[in-house]
Amino acid sequence: MLLEAQDTLGVKTGDSVRLDFDDNVFIKVALIAYGIPALTFITTLILCIVAFKLKEWQSALAAFLTTAVSYYFISKSGFAKHGSDELRPTIAEIL
Repeated sequence: MLLEAQDTLGVKTGDSVRLDFDDNVFIKVALIAYGIPALTFITTLILCIVAFKLKEWQSALAAFLTTAVSYYFISKSGFAKHGSDELRPTIAEIL
């Protein structure tokens, strides 16, 4: 598996290592990857039905489109391309 990690031990290509993930990394990644699009979907759906008085199918279509747009912006962000140092695992030991 190819994975970018913080190397404090001087690991060479092909070495087997044990990775250490920060406790809240998975929560941050999940919120960015799934929470933002889900919140976008629900907000758009409710807004279209209540405020704009659109039909259900029109509201659902608008919600799907805005969710796709949110995924597009997440994919184009620096987070999706490179992550950040705080979200990268640390190499704990060479096996």
